[in-house]
Amino acid sequence: MVSITDFTSAFEKILTPNVEMLKGEIKALDTKIDSVRNSVEELDKRLTNKIDEMDKRLTTRIDALSEKMDIIKDVEQVKANLTQFTEQVQARLTQLEARH
Repeated sequence: MVSITDFTSAFEKILTPNVEMLKGEIKALDTKIDSVRNSVEELDKRLTNKIDEMDKRLTTRIDALSEKMDIIKDVEQVKANLTQFTEQVQARLTQLEARH
């Protein structure tokens, strides 16, 4: 009959090499995962920087466009004022011509 000690010893002889092999494979996978993680983190940093740069450029362009829109509104207001003034002058000239 086989004793527990003999069975344990045989079991360990079979399993120990496989466990060691698995430990090596797990370590190799951990190294690969760390490498991928580092690559993803670097890519994330680069993309974040690019997005920040684009955001700054867009903000600058939007601000410039907003200023131009304000200038256009001012020009339109001046144009409306000039039109109103021209109409008033024309009406006054018409009144003066009617007197003579």
